Amino acid sequence: MVFYTSRYTYSNTYGAMTIVLIPNPDVTIGQTIGPSSLDVKRINVLYNCNLCRTKLLGASGDFSSSDATPIDMRDNCLWLLHVPSKLILLQFGTFVCSSTNCSASINVYDGVSKNSSLLATIRAGQPLPVLMSSGTLMLLEYITDSSTPSSFNGSYSSVTYGGTFTTNGGTVVSPNYPSSYPNNVNGTYIIIAPPQNQVMLKFSDFGLESSPQCSNDYLEIRDGGNRNASLLGVYCGQMRNMTVQSSGPMVLLQFSSNNKVNGIGFNANYY
Repeated sequence: MVFYTSRYTYSNTYGAMTIVLIPNPDVTIGQTIGPSSLDVKRINVLYNCNLCRTKLLGASGDFSSSDATPIDMRDNCLWLLHVPSKLILLQFGTFVCSSTNCSASINVYDGVSKNSSLLATIRAGQPLPVLMSSGTLMLLEYITDSSTPSSFNGSYSSVTYGGTFTTNGGTVVSPNYPSSYPNNVNGTYIIIAPPQNQVMLKFSDFGLESSPQCSNDYLEIRDGGNRNASLLGVYCGQMRNMTVQSSGPMVLLQFSSNNKVNGIGFNANYY
């Protein structure tokens, strides 16, 4: 049941709550950042609304095409992800289709609506990139033809720093650069070039805490758009004029710092 009344409404004892809840750390309840996914489902049932809409709240979660019922396929399905005070890291597990002529796709928007910046259009059978929001909201639009079944699944989590870069050239820097980066930082940077291109990274500045096997602060670079892509290298310490090149159009940089020595960080141009 979904209640929108005060905790004391209808109580027959002054100062006592109407319903006493049994705590469960695995259940999000009493949130105040808008209707929950359960709220939306209940409202759809109440008003006989067949729109395919899901809202996901919390620091992390999973989603899949199974969230959409057959009647929903008459309309594009939307998932709104909301992670307060942080950024959203989005990763797809699978996206498959029963036909080679499948037209199914997923649009990922960097914000609350389809008027927000388009981060990527993902199609079945193509490489599945990791994507990063620039704020606390991300919208997924599932466009499908019910005559050609398709399915997908994915997950999201909250991160502190990073971003998705889709321009033909630009710069990525560590948090607070050129000042020292903070302690206990985890940031993910995804660079996506046009198809059939490669990504060249040229570091004009690089200074992280030095440690054996880069076990403390480090920058990990992968040859693709997700964490399972081939490792190009793990870097720390002081480096000059370092260059790294991918074999394809996507590169993922994972930056991590501990709670000990801090450095100036890194500054890299990509093209």
